[in-house]
Amino acid sequence: MSLAKTLMKVAIGVAVAKGVSTLAKNMGGGSASGAGGGLGDMLGGMLGGGSSSAGSTRPSGRSAGQSGGLGDLMGDLLGNAGGNAARSTRSGRGGDLLEEVLGQKRTTSRSTAPKGGLQDVLEQMTGARSGRGGQNAGGIGDLLGSVLGGAAARPAGGALRVEEEEEVSAALMLKAIIQAVKCDCDLDASEKQKLMQAMGDASQAEVQAVNAELSAPVDVDALVRMVPEGMEAQVYLASLSAIDLDRQEEAQYLHALAQGLELQPHEVNALHDRIGAPQIYR
Repeated sequence: MSLAKTLMKVAIGVAVAKGVSTLAKNMGGGSASGAGGGLGDMLGGMLGGGSSSAGSTRPSGRSAGQSGGLGDLMGDLLGNAGGNAARSTRSGRGGDLLEEVLGQKRTTSRSTAPKGGLQDVLEQMTGARSGRGGQNAGGIGDLLGSVLGGAAARPAGGALRVEEEEEVSAALMLKAIIQAVKCDCDLDASEKQKLMQAMGDASQAEVQAVNAELSAPVDVDALVRMVPEGMEAQVYLASLSAIDLDRQEEAQYLHALAQGLELQPHEVNALHDRIGAPQIYR
């Protein structure tokens, strides 16, 4: 089982259940404001690196020295051409996305970011350090622990392998998408059933994890505390992809998330432009 595959299933399920135009448009390969490579390109960008579909002239999203990371992984899963195979630190992934979108790097640091990066995210989700269950027991944290096996119980300070970083990153994006899709408190039983059906061959563990996350309360602050330095843009983009922005509650949710992630209005608007979503700042 791979959480990147689970992420793909949930993204498709959200588009089917909620009719989210951004996801549906990208699933169909539609082009809007630079998002021209379909769902594969969108998720590649979201997860850190973007892999261009065959024959596309869209940039891969990786500048010199940037890690391919989950962009390469999603490219493989979606049948797209992979990008840079170099595997370096993931800490600057979000900064690289903003640099690609805005042409400049983010220079400020965020005080609420977990100091240990993705290792801390793993421990928060699985409760590995405390010995207790992670946030939302039975949810994405449990699924992540199952996927990584003994990795969640590694001693404090133990470095994550590349493939473990990819799974933790995908788990974080899953939490962001699932929380966003219910932020307007309008996910009814019929839509939830459609989401699950659209997940296709999802395992029982995946279905249980998604159900648990859908049942958990919306908590922007808790999500923000899980986002490592440099992944703010990815988490925001993941959240935006699950929202149609046709209700005030959705705009308010994105505003609260942007504030928590300390994204500036011009940065937020640029991310909206990237996937053809309406801007929330003027």
